Amino acid sequence: MEDVRELHLLALPVAEASGDLAAIATVENYLASAYGRAGQHEEAEEHLGRSIRLYAELGDRSALSKCYDNLGLIHFSRGRFRESAEALQQALRNRAGLALRYSPMAGLATLVDSLAVLGRYDEAIAFLRRGLFVMIDVGNDAMVGSSFLRLQRLRIAQGTMAPATAHRYVDAGTRLVDRAGYQAGLADARNDRARLYRLEGRYLEALAEHRQALKIIQPLNDLLHETMYRCDLGATLRAAGDLPEAHEAYREALVIARRLRSDYQIARALSGLAACLADGDPEAERFRAQAGELFQRMGVSPDGR
Repeated sequence: MEDVRELHLLALPVAEASGDLAAIATVENYLASAYGRAGQHEEAEEHLGRSIRLYAELGDRSALSKCYDNLGLIHFSRGRFRESAEALQQALRNRAGLALRYSPMAGLATLVDSLAVLGRYDEAIAFLRRGLFVMIDVGNDAMVGSSFLRLQRLRIAQGTMAPATAHRYVDAGTRLVDRAGYQAGLADARNDRARLYRLEGRYLEALAEHRQALKIIQPLNDLLHETMYRCDLGATLRAAGDLPEAHEAYREALVIARRLRSDYQIARALSGLAACLADGDPEAERFRAQAGELFQRMGVSPDGR
């Protein structure tokens, strides 16, 4: 990843010397993506801001839409869910009526996830269904499968779907992402299954699914999802009464979340660590206070994903 970033840093002055605004904007956008994947969000936002200004000047709505998708993902990674939702809806407005050169589903999925954390479930479901019909039309099995997984996740959180029904959505989603060879989707499916098993009190089965999800996601170097899964694993271990192992799962999640500078996942891990300690424990109180401050600053409930 560092090699890719260095290559684009070398390309930037060449593009600037050429005076080609589209070339400069493209390199700035690539640099933003490279910094974002490395967890260097301030640098990513700086390069992305330049790219957005240039594409706006050029009137390239398709490229501008992609930039706003990327900005939404950066905000999401940092726990800025309102800003993420705003950027992603701006992306939708920019690409209205356009024949796109890329699939918009990744940005739409992040919009759905941002709205879900904010507790805006009806809006999230409406956007998700909108994207689902598009993905069915174009035959994108990976994204159709991921949409089924998200839909059951939203409705479970909303309290409008029973676990037994949700399992059928996970079955369908698993078949589709597996057929598409979409490994990140398979990891999500295993983790979603684990969460359902936890709700049903089937802790041994849940733990097996959590560990399979981690086994799939780790080679993909998707640290954001890894820290999510480790927090979910900690919740299941805690529900099963294994507080030492739960504490370790949350500790590992916290290390990754801090590396990513993801405030929401940091808060989730801190909240989990506090719950593993005895009431009145000074460390538990410290963790709880830190988590509460982060949740309050983000304006979200600790009950989200």
